[in-house]
Parts: sequence; structure tokens; C-alpha cells
Amino acid sequence: MSRLAILQEIEKLDPVKDHQRIVFLSCCYEFPFDTTRALEFALFRLRGTFAGLLPARRRPRLRTKIAHPSYPNGYVIEELGPPNTN
Repeated sequence: MSRLAILQEIEKLDPVKDHQRIVFLSCCYEFPFDTTRALEFALFRLRGTFAGLLPARRRPRLRTKIAHPSYPNGYVIEELGPPNTN
């Protein structure tokens, strides 16, 4: 739709009865960038509210700090590798 056609359609509409259609045409055709930017800012502000409702975050468990029960005293270099057949 051209900008002139949208303007003519808005002028034909009744402000009380057709207010939702007027807002839709204005937001989607006349000011799409402004509407998108306003929604982004609103959602960004709500992000902090939702973050407060989430449970506390645990520290990540690093695999390097997990105890390995098969080697409680560490590795012995001589014990690693294929067995001697001499």
C-alpha cells in the first residue's frame, strides 16, 4: 500500500469505533522502525524484572576439578603405557 492510500484509509475510519485499525496502520506502515525500536527498549527494561524472578545461578562445575577415584595419588609415569614383556 502506498503512503497516500494508507492516509486516505485512516481519514475514512471512525476514531472511536476503528481505533485499533488506525493504530495498526500507523505502527505497521507509517512508523515501523520507531515501533520496533520502542518494543526493543520495553523488552530490554523487562529483562531485569524477569532476571530477578529466576533462581540464583550456580557456579559451573569444571571437569578439571572433579576428583578421579581411579588415580587418588595422581599418575605414575612408569605405570602408564604397555606392560613390559621382558
